Amino acid sequence: QKEKHTLIAGVRFQTGESDTRTALEKLPPSLDRYPVTQAHMTDVQRWSLYAYDHWQVWEPLWLTLGVSYDALRYPENIDLPPISDDHHDTDLVSPKVGVVWTPLDSTSLRAAYTRSLGGLYYDTSVRLEPTQVGGFNQAFRSLAPESVVGLAAGTEFETWSVGLDHRLPTRTNLGVEGEILRSE
Repeated sequence: QKEKHTLIAGVRFQTGESDTRTALEKLPPSLDRYPVTQAHMTDVQRWSLYAYDHWQVWEPLWLTLGVSYDALRYPENIDLPPISDDHHDTDLVSPKVGVVWTPLDSTSLRAAYTRSLGGLYYDTSVRLEPTQVGGFNQAFRSLAPESVVGLAAGTEFETWSVGLDHRLPTRTNLGVEGEILRSE
């Protein structure tokens, strides 16, 4: 940390295993049909590198400039039969830009653009990298509920955000935000 700069950088490595088993049987049971069973042990690995510079350009203006690199290896299908032990590898370089401008003591304008790479299961719940840029969340598990769309491993997220905050003399805070969130 310097007078006008705060640098945040880090490396993350995470690994884990999934032991998945399925058994499909015909109902009612029949003597001429055998149940179909599968069992696969699969692994998940994630490497992340990230760096952020929070820079106070001058008194009312803060900039956040960042970049991350994520490499993710995850099983292609361990949720729905027939399961598979095939893996998918993906990686992504993700820029991050945020700005907070406070022209008055009681008013701030914030904006941010971020890209990031989601994970698989518990991987999306563990994060060392900063979760906010310009006061906006960049750490999504999913934009659509997994109960509706199923497991969406290795999702790429892109966010565009803008907000206006004002503090009234009565200590009441007012805020208006807009975000465009995209996932693939």
